[in-house]
Amino acid sequence: MASLTSDLSSGFYVFLLALPLSLGIAEASGFPAIMGLVTATVGGLLVSWIMGAKITIKGPAAGLIVIVLGSVNEMGGENHMLGWQWTLGAIFISGIVQVIFGLLKWGNYVNKIPPSAIQGMLAAIGVVILSKQLYILMGIPAFDERGHHLSKPIDLIQNLWYGLHHVSIWVSLIGFFSILLVWVWSKVSNPILKAIPSPLLVMAIGIPAAHYLQLEDKYLLKFSDSSNFWPLPISFGGFAKPWVFIKYVFLFAIIGSLESLLTVSAMDRMTKGKDSDKNKDLWAVGIGNMVSSVFGGLPMISEVARSTANIHNGARSHRSNAFHGLFILVFLLFSGFFNHVIPLTALAAMLVMVGVKLASPKVLMELKKIGTEQLLGFFVTLITSLALDLLWGLALGSLAKILAEKVIHKSAAKGS
Repeated sequence: MASLTSDLSSGFYVFLLALPLSLGIAEASGFPAIMGLVTATVGGLLVSWIMGAKITIKGPAAGLIVIVLGSVNEMGGENHMLGWQWTLGAIFISGIVQVIFGLLKWGNYVNKIPPSAIQGMLAAIGVVILSKQLYILMGIPAFDERGHHLSKPIDLIQNLWYGLHHVSIWVSLIGFFSILLVWVWSKVSNPILKAIPSPLLVMAIGIPAAHYLQLEDKYLLKFSDSSNFWPLPISFGGFAKPWVFIKYVFLFAIIGSLESLLTVSAMDRMTKGKDSDKNKDLWAVGIGNMVSSVFGGLPMISEVARSTANIHNGARSHRSNAFHGLFILVFLLFSGFFNHVIPLTALAAMLVMVGVKLASPKVLMELKKIGTEQLLGFFVTLITSLALDLLWGLALGSLAKILAEKVIHKSAAKGS
């Protein structure tokens, strides 16, 4: 009974944390916001019963925003709805690939990838998140001086100064206050206050502030109606663009699997218990992605922040994830009451903090302690990921690290 109570309370806490993050991730990914809740529900109510990492939380992740949004834009072009539907098809196929990965026991090889390449990939994701969410944070339209829509991170960063001429003061005020609140809350040591998730506080303050300031609807989150669930939105029309479709299938499968497995490894170290079955967890996430995509949801992973909160709040088993999914489902059923209520700038503030954490300069100091070749791998991955895509970045960054390591060892051997 005590175990059930612990899982119930932890599941409710994670629900409070996951709710605004799931909405923000879906919105930033170019999906209807409500689909973030669909993914979290599937992760909780289905995957929790078959996964191999019992204390982890499955749901949408900020680390996949870049890939999902890129897929929506490349698949659909100007037709955003088509891009979403074709992306769902790619997610479904990637789920099949992940099941195959798990059955082949590829989860055992996650530790073979150089830390520098992984950190470079995460830093690139952080930069992309920041470049896009800063515009939403300040209510700035993502256009340059000639009226062209901006989507690439370099272009967004370069045109940010021009965008400041169109900043919305009240939107920015809510956004920057939300960032300040999240930062201050991270420094709180009082256990009673610490038990309140900062995203929940952001929502509790941002919603009434938006209502009081009478923000326009374009600055508020729009929930999808039930028509998005039926007929099923998934489409495999992306095969009409075979190379683009295949690229995103493997990006979802490889990057999603990598992030998920790294989280599982981190949670195993945190709990100091028996190692999770990574291969079982991998094919379980694959099944979750297949089901989620059928109903319009995003790809899911074992998410690190929610899994960490789950452990810290006393979770004992997979039931905490199931309870979290159940609470998400209840909110999902009543989400229509929150249409045009939640300020987008508050959601952007939480994602900006995620981006800052991913792209933190502290990573460079940690890699420098490991070796100079790790720094080279980091920068090659970062630059290549921003210039091309994450798959090329991960591959070339890993290669650069390996080559640099051989050169350094060869020089050291000659010197001795």
